[in-house]
Amino acid sequence: MAMPQDLLIPRPRKIELTGGAMPLTLLHAEAPDLLATEARAADTLFQQMQLWGEALPCRLLLNTELPAEGYELVVAAEGVRIGGGDRAGVFYGIQTLRQLLEGARKMRRNELAALRIVDAPEFHWRSCMLDSARHFQSAAQVREVIDALARYKFNRFHWHLVDHFSWRIGFRRHAEMLESFPGHARSSGYYTPEEIREILAYAAERHIEVIPELEMPGHSSGVFAIHPELACPDGLPIDLTRGEYCIGNPASRRFLGEIIDETMEIFSGIRYLHLGGDEASPRHWQQCPVCQNAIRNLGLSGERDLEHHFMTELARRVLDHDVRPILWSSLRAYDPRIIMQCWGGRPLDPELSRGSLAGNHSMVRCQTSWIGAVAAAQMELALMRGADLINSRHDYTYLDYPMRRSEPHSSWMPDLPLERVYQFDPLPEETPTGRRSQVLGAEACLWTELVTPDRVMGKLFPRLLAFCETVWTPGELRDWADFRRRVRHHQR
Repeated sequence: MAMPQDLLIPRPRKIELTGGAMPLTLLHAEAPDLLATEARAADTLFQQMQLWGEALPCRLLLNTELPAEGYELVVAAEGVRIGGGDRAGVFYGIQTLRQLLEGARKMRRNELAALRIVDAPEFHWRSCMLDSARHFQSAAQVREVIDALARYKFNRFHWHLVDHFSWRIGFRRHAEMLESFPGHARSSGYYTPEEIREILAYAAERHIEVIPELEMPGHSSGVFAIHPELACPDGLPIDLTRGEYCIGNPASRRFLGEIIDETMEIFSGIRYLHLGGDEASPRHWQQCPVCQNAIRNLGLSGERDLEHHFMTELARRVLDHDVRPILWSSLRAYDPRIIMQCWGGRPLDPELSRGSLAGNHSMVRCQTSWIGAVAAAQMELALMRGADLINSRHDYTYLDYPMRRSEPHSSWMPDLPLERVYQFDPLPEETPTGRRSQVLGAEACLWTELVTPDRVMGKLFPRLLAFCETVWTPGELRDWADFRRRVRHHQR
């Protein structure tokens, strides 16, 4: 019969049984003032499990011999001791204790085996992205997602807040962008600055950094209903097919610069800001006299060079705030201070996107193989240029893709079963040895075009559990059959 320590996710690096047991009795946290937040987290856990009391101590301490985010958890007859390489490490030790206690409860055990767990993450960028632009989730639902991430030792929450017809940040200087776009936005709502600050504080208590995303220069159709002057004056209708700012117009940079500045005020203290930079079509730029004139004046070779120049200028605005920008990766070379997030590329066959090949699984497999090559090219270029990068190769990490075909999905989406997520390697074998430190880690993404708020947790779980093990546990310790046994005890 399995023991609670056999069911942990992510799997720890080292578990040693030391003999004897600790009675499953009342526990209370003891910690220095520096670990007051972590002590509250431990006591809250004991209260939730109706185990709070004076019988045995759970001693929390810092241990400088452990690595950052690493921890040592000791369960003995006289109580629990959790040492962390830093405050985050102590917190992760508490999350492991949570799973041990929950496992014992489910198995109706009245004691925990005495043991020692020594653990630390393989990657220091363990992130999940939630798209709150396409479908709006309440602040309470966002906190629920953050709770789930904290439980499984994620340390970053990428929050996609701006897209085509939905701006979810309660801007004051550009409050007009909070207007709804009738017939286009999938849901209404936005987060006030006060709600955002509360979420930032909530996440920080759980050692999770929030990374907001502002999408540009594409995915911006709704902007032009309010600010048509920011669209290219190319003589074509300003309709739903137009998603790109006029990147040759200084007014576009000024507008987005003001948006960046206010985002920094609302998200005070953040270390990273995602600027999007994905899937912009050059169609309108090619026919725009303003963009073409900018290309000539700047001595550039074409529209993609102008896009690179535009995004570089806005990234510098972010750097001026002592914040690192992140961009969705392309085959362009950017300042190495900009973190590149590599996801793959566009679909191989446009017919697939239009749905004429729906159900053609062989074509989906072909597309997946091709996109794998694009992802490799993106990563190779970023590494060669000295950039840090986040691996989000989408055919392993996009959790809006169907786990099974019976789920709502777009015809071009490949299946993403649990086992395939577990096969993900954030650090591909072909990564040059000298460049491996540039791969910060990986991110799972939940886009919500087809995911209503009531389906968010169902789309995240159980695949988020497979992903969390790929970024925490060393590859040589991962085993699919073993994980499949453990994951059954973590189903929501």
